[in-house]
Amino acid sequence: MRTFQAALAASVLILTGCTSAPEPHPLTQEQAELLAVVRFTNHDHQVVAFRGRLPSAAGTLELAGRIDYLRGIGYGTLRTDGGVGYGSAGVLQWSRRGLAFLAGATEASDPPPAGQWRLRPIQATGGELDTALALLLDLGNDRPDNAQILRQSGARWLRSDTVDGTPVDVFEGPRAAGKAGPRLRYWVAGSGDLRQVEARIGAAEADASFGFTPGAAPFSAMPQLSG
Repeated sequence: MRTFQAALAASVLILTGCTSAPEPHPLTQEQAELLAVVRFTNHDHQVVAFRGRLPSAAGTLELAGRIDYLRGIGYGTLRTDGGVGYGSAGVLQWSRRGLAFLAGATEASDPPPAGQWRLRPIQATGGELDTALALLLDLGNDRPDNAQILRQSGARWLRSDTVDGTPVDVFEGPRAAGKAGPRLRYWVAGSGDLRQVEARIGAAEADASFGFTPGAAPFSAMPQLSG
């Protein structure tokens, strides 16, 4: 009887090992090719809707809007949950050239609402907001990334997951050489659509998280930010 029980226990352990979830691992060629097309897929969609939360010293910033990856411009609303400071509530539009903010506005309408817009350059070494806005624009590119370089970069497959019922692969992206910027985690559908990203930004103790929906409506760009 003891021999039978021991054999049964060994069989259960073997079966459990065979059916356990895959461990995080370096990218396979297929996984690298999927991660490599994420930014190109965003660019191909042209306009993508986003919504997210960004921990900051001024409180948690709630951002929602659209990004035109063809023109490299974002547009949306900003609200601070549990804090005060610049940009506590209003509408903002930004590009790599600068950031325009209209305090008190509640809707990112088209054309942009009239009012006293404040315009300033995007700060390359700025706070959490500037870092996050630059990061969002960097999620689009007019050509795929190099899958072979991604395999050599330290990027990893973390796990399988779902976002709003859609199966996705979760990846940890590479860390840029010589840079201390955020190391992203990507939730990517089999189509190459980016559904979510997370990153630790600045000195925050919690991750920033943004969700994405392709196929959003276009919007008018402010002349000060385009070109």
